[in-house]
Amino acid sequence: MTEQEPHLGAVTDIISQQPEGPERSIVDRVRTQQKHSESADNTLDLDIPGYDGQLFARYGLVEGKKIQMISDKAQREYKNLADRALVAAQDTIIEACQEIFFRDPDEVDSEGKPKEISIAAYMTEQGEEGWDYPVRFDDKLAEFFRWGPDDTDGSARNVLYKVFGKNDVAVANHNLILSRWMADPSRDPMGGLLGELGA
Repeated sequence: MTEQEPHLGAVTDIISQQPEGPERSIVDRVRTQQKHSESADNTLDLDIPGYDGQLFARYGLVEGKKIQMISDKAQREYKNLADRALVAAQDTIIEACQEIFFRDPDEVDSEGKPKEISIAAYMTEQGEEGWDYPVRFDDKLAEFFRWGPDDTDGSARNVLYKVFGKNDVAVANHNLILSRWMADPSRDPMGGLLGELGA
């Protein structure tokens, strides 16, 4: 009698019964990581330095071509490399920012953590008008801090710079963390950062 070839189902059964070797396990991990990358959260909440964790910004991803436009603009505006780097960092943070929040230590959420409140929502609750859109690094944030025109001249860069205590390093480090996250939203942007900075 002629031996019959196994049908497709039998072949599948044979394959599925094979023990997983190193090659298959690494392939499975890569495939799983790819799915994880696709499903990664597209926003990042990042504390703004100098406020003891009470002020933070929510950021979104920025397209690569926009990042290139920011870099090109900084090069056109400034000849000094340090100035270019600072302005590019500021503009990247401004472009990525979706909204700014604060944490109220006197109110807690269901998990016992300080309640997160958007500045726009807070000002609206206080009966103020004109706060029906997200507050970013803009004139509304300056108004929230009760800064006058002489403090920031209304520009987003100057508002951001003052929020960061006019500290170039604080701006640069904040942008570094933000850029690491945008490069791979599936990973913790703080992971290994101290080692990279030589700490």
